[in-house]
Amino acid sequence: MSLLTLQFISNVPQEFLLQYLCLLTFLCGCVELLMGLLRLGFLVEVISTPVISGFTSASAVIIIISQIKHILGISFKSDSIKDEIVKLFQNCHKLKYADTALGVSCIVFLLVLRKFKDISFGNKATKKSFWFISVGRNAIIVVLCCLLSFSIESYGVKVPFKLTSDVEPGLPKFEPPPFGMVQGNSTVTFIEMVQHLRYGFAVIPIIAVLINVSIAKSFATGGTIDATQEMLTLSLCNILASFFHAMPICGAFTRSAVSNTSGVRTPFSNFYSALITIFALTFLTPSFRFIPKTTLAAVLIAAVIFLVDTQIITPLWKCCKRDLVILVSTFLICLYYGVEIGLLIGVLANLIHLIYLWARPTITSDKCKNEYGEYLVVTPDLGLFYPGVDNLYQFLVKTASRNRQKLPVAVNCCYFKGVDYTAIRGLSMIADDFVARNQKLVFYNVREDFQRAYKHSGYNNLTLCSVGENLHEYLFNEVMDFRRSITYPVIDTELQNIKLPANNTNSINAIHEAEKLIKTAESV
Repeated sequence: MSLLTLQFISNVPQEFLLQYLCLLTFLCGCVELLMGLLRLGFLVEVISTPVISGFTSASAVIIIISQIKHILGISFKSDSIKDEIVKLFQNCHKLKYADTALGVSCIVFLLVLRKFKDISFGNKATKKSFWFISVGRNAIIVVLCCLLSFSIESYGVKVPFKLTSDVEPGLPKFEPPPFGMVQGNSTVTFIEMVQHLRYGFAVIPIIAVLINVSIAKSFATGGTIDATQEMLTLSLCNILASFFHAMPICGAFTRSAVSNTSGVRTPFSNFYSALITIFALTFLTPSFRFIPKTTLAAVLIAAVIFLVDTQIITPLWKCCKRDLVILVSTFLICLYYGVEIGLLIGVLANLIHLIYLWARPTITSDKCKNEYGEYLVVTPDLGLFYPGVDNLYQFLVKTASRNRQKLPVAVNCCYFKGVDYTAIRGLSMIADDFVARNQKLVFYNVREDFQRAYKHSGYNNLTLCSVGENLHEYLFNEVMDFRRSITYPVIDTELQNIKLPANNTNSINAIHEAEKLIKTAESV
């Protein structure tokens, strides 16, 4: 979230950074509220795992590259990741050995402590101590480096590495976010401020909801996850936080993991965390200036390096190369054009694939036979909406053209979960084409919602067979009516003219004659 926020306010003048940040937080809360009221939680499911993986990995790489300059003790501004790499090489001769040594040592320290939680020897208290050291490694390294800087300065020696700036103590004052401001000699309107923030107010809410839902799914022990509820919760948090000069808010995997492992089971833990935060802001902020920048950079690098998802590549290569292409494309576009563009392209790639499946469902054709004759069964494997009508029409035309006998065609609608007006209009055109060919076309296993939509569409040339009805009555009704009206009256009339003689031999011959007559009638 910090990375995304930085992406969208990087072009804002430093002295007006707070105003734009508060407005961005407020707008994100409003967008999340609107998404929650419209119940758009399902939109999160459109973002597939490969897209999330590519986005997360690219974000981690961007963070690592952006923090290298702090590890080396170099200062410069950059507009993109490409510009960052170029300026790193241009300024590498300016590196500060003290910052570099401290930064590399911190990274090694953090990676070693990260393994402490896996130590299995010793009693329960020992294991708990190692676990506590492992999960608190970020705080431990910051405190140690802060004490180191304080100790050096207390002896009257200049600290050899760059420190963070002063942090104002206490809580920010309560005031609404700015909807316009005076910048120099000109007035900046609300629209102009929003234009400076670009797409941040649209991208950040989606990522925030995605992060919260992902965390919830990871730690859920039962029940369902409601993305819409997450949207409403985040919206209230961000709108209220914007009045306290806060950046956009969302959950964090690390905090959730620590809480879960610590045995936290209720949201009351947030109240405890808030008290600790208020205490730190009130009494500990003077000591924050002793924290070396290279230490904070080391903390970020050691945290996000494990977010580069390399384990997913092998399964995708073996099971679905299309998803692998989407992952790599999302990753590269995020690096080159920005994370918001990469995420958008990844989602669009998934949507294009879904639209292709709707427009080109798999259609099978089988020849069937019963006592009344032969017929063709055509079965699309996906619900029919307007993108797929043309594909079904072409398939039926090809199937009918190969069928010189002009067998009846039955379209199995068992997979049709819904149908729209354009689809009904297309099916009506298909039906007219079959009437012109003098070939019967029946849609069977038709659901009630399909029949209801067709009834109110204004078209009346489709032959629909409901679920459970006899399809043969629709396909071979002429043959069946012919048998009923011709076969049995002929048999009855002719049998009445047969006189059974008294002797058995002649009776048997008469019965044989009647049987021949029945077979002849049935063949007719």
